Order: sequence, then structure tokens, then C-alpha cells
Amino acid sequence: MTTARRTTSRSLFVAAFFVCLFALSPTELFAQAKKDKEPTPEEKKGYTMPYFFTAIGILAVSSPLCWPALRKWDVPAADDE
Repeated sequence: MTTARRTTSRSLFVAAFFVCLFALSPTELFAQAKKDKEPTPEEKKGYTMPYFFTAIGILAVSSPLCWPALRKWDVPAADDE
């Protein structure tokens, strides 16, 4: 009785695996549409310049905050001589 039950559970597992594999397989339904026309200037617009200016702004703010002060903690006093 246990072998029949094992066979049933294995076959259910294999069937579920292939159903999931079939459901996740790429088909024409999930494919991107073909573009036959030229993209408009709005579609060609790049977003690298805003990212560049954002990175420059982050560096401009964080560099003075993270820059070491290079202070001298042992300042010679005029009285020590």
C-alpha cells in the first residue's frame, strides 16, 4: 500500500512541476510587441543627466561632511617654553 501511495505522490509532484514549468514558460502572450515605427523624441529621452546631477549633488553634500578635519589636538601654547 505504501508503494502505491508513493507512486501517486510522485506522479502528483511531477504533474505539478510540469504545470508550473508550462505556466512559467515564455509564450507569445508574454512577448513584447514588435515596434515597426520610429520612436518619438519623448521615447528616446535619456535619464542619465538627472542621475548624473543627482550623483553630483550627493557628492557635493557628503564630501564636506565626510572629509577629515585634520585638526591638531596638541596645539603648542606660548607658555610651555
